[in-house]
Amino acid sequence: MSTEDDPKIVLKNFKLKYQGVTYKKPPVTGLPSPGSGEDLFIGFTVILKSGAGEGERFLSYTIDVIEE
Repeated sequence: MSTEDDPKIVLKNFKLKYQGVTYKKPPVTGLPSPGSGEDLFIGFTVILKSGAGEGERFLSYTIDVIEE
């Protein structure tokens, strides 16, 4: 997880839900094969530090998916 785009925005409480199982700590490894496809849900709690200011943000975060 990276907050390189805005140091006043912090991501906490990572959650990933895959095949009905919730994972709470990255990195998540050893997931079962998705077969012909599978939904993956990712969530965070976002904390705005003092001085973050108003307005829209278009932050980007990188998620690496590696098939073994």
